[in-house]
This record gives sequence, C-alpha cells and structure tokens, in this order.
Amino acid sequence: MLIAITFLSCLCILVLRLINIQLISTESYSKHHVNLLEASVSQRMQSVVLDDGRGKFYDRSGSLLNYNQVPALILFPFLKNMNWPIEELANILNVSVSQLQSTLSEAEEPFVYKFKGKPINLTEQQMDQINDLNIPGVYASFQMIPSEQQLATQLIGGLTYSDEEKKKRYKDRDDLLHIQIGDRGLQQRFDEFLLSQGESKLVYHVDGIGGPLFGLQVKYLSPGNPLYPVQVITTLDAHMQQAAEDILDTYNVKKGGLLLIDIQSSEIRAL
Repeated sequence: MLIAITFLSCLCILVLRLINIQLISTESYSKHHVNLLEASVSQRMQSVVLDDGRGKFYDRSGSLLNYNQVPALILFPFLKNMNWPIEELANILNVSVSQLQSTLSEAEEPFVYKFKGKPINLTEQQMDQINDLNIPGVYASFQMIPSEQQLATQLIGGLTYSDEEKKKRYKDRDDLLHIQIGDRGLQQRFDEFLLSQGESKLVYHVDGIGGPLFGLQVKYLSPGNPLYPVQVITTLDAHMQQAAEDILDTYNVKKGGLLLIDIQSSEIRAL
C-alpha cells in the first residue's frame, strides 16, 4: 500500500511538472525566465547569420567603419545525403570535387565554405553563377563581418554581452540575452538606437535526427522594419583616420593625440 501511494504521488508530481512546462510557464520558465517556445524552435533550426542586426557606423562618404560586407558561399549539411551537380559548383570555384566532398562530410550545421582555412574570395560573376544553379542548400550571399583592423575605437567604442550592464541600463528588457550592447564611446551613447531588432539569416528546419522538417526549403529571415539596422553617418574620413593612426604608431606616440578638422565646416575628419 505504501509503495502504491509513493508511486502515485511521484506520478502526480511528474504530471504537474509536465503541465507547468507545457501549458503554464511556456514563455517564462524557471528563475532564468526561459522562453520554452522559442527554445524548442531554435532546437529544430539550423542557421547562418548574415548580419547581427546591430546598427553600423559609416564615414562621411558612406563607407562602412570596422565592418566589411564580404561575399560568402554558404553550404548546408543535407547536401552530403543527396545527389546534386557538385561538379558544376567545383568548376565555378576552381576547386576539386573531392575537396568539396571532404568539407561537406564533416559538416553538422550550415557553414561558410573556406578554402585552406580562409573564406573563398568570390566575384559577383561567380555569385550569380552559383545562385543560377538553383541548388537547395547552396547559396552565395553577402555577409557582414568585423574588420581585422578597427579604426577610431577610442571614439566609436566597443561592445559587450555583460548581463549586469544590460540589467542596469535596460531593466524591463528580457529580450537582450544574446545581444551585444555598447560599453563606451558612440556605441554606448547611441546604444538605444543601435540595438539589434533581429538578425538577418538563412534558416533550415530539421527534425530530431537532423533530417529536413519541411523538405529542402531554406528561408531568408530578416527584421520586418526597413529602418533597421540603423546607419550612423560620422564626419570621419576613413582614409584620413587610417593615416592619422599610422602616423602615431610609426612615431610610437604614448602621450598626446592627433586631431584633424575641416576648417570650412568645423567637422572632425580624424581623431
């Protein structure tokens, strides 16, 4: 009798727990306020981010500062389990079929194809040829990536994932878990406007064992607001800023700085 009561009590606790997870706390589970609906979707989704959605800084001529929009070849792992014209893609890229097959055989998630450890440098003509093949899982697209050399960092500032800083600045926002915020400079000053409204990405839905959930359909997702990501146009001139920083580095300046102003407009060209 005691065993039966114990067993029944455990079963009731388990049922109540499942009810809580499935019906009651679906959007704010546990003390960490986990959105179970979003988490379940993300478990069934493979994606490649093309742009994180945060606002970007530009110089006076409209050139990107500290980011590059580069062409990228994106391949999805289901390609290794289907017949497709891999020879045509290899010819466009001027690589061997075996090299492509080897890279795909190791893939578990979508990835940007690299040759000898570096993203392949595609021309616009090659991108058009690749997309004209209309192969599910093979896409040539532009991807926004940080520049190797950062300019005017003391002015533009930097980014952080700090939860403490997020809580201090945005107390009522629960949607900033995986989003960077500005921690200094112009990034911090304009942070409220620069915050990402959503990533731009290629998305593929899979089942529990990694198979296609809705067929071989890859979707492009991006924020619905056409005003985002925000563009902040500065008065800086990227070439002049680079030259100014090179001069200070060449002469190993430790104390002091360099300021270049257009005297006709009183605008800062380099700092």
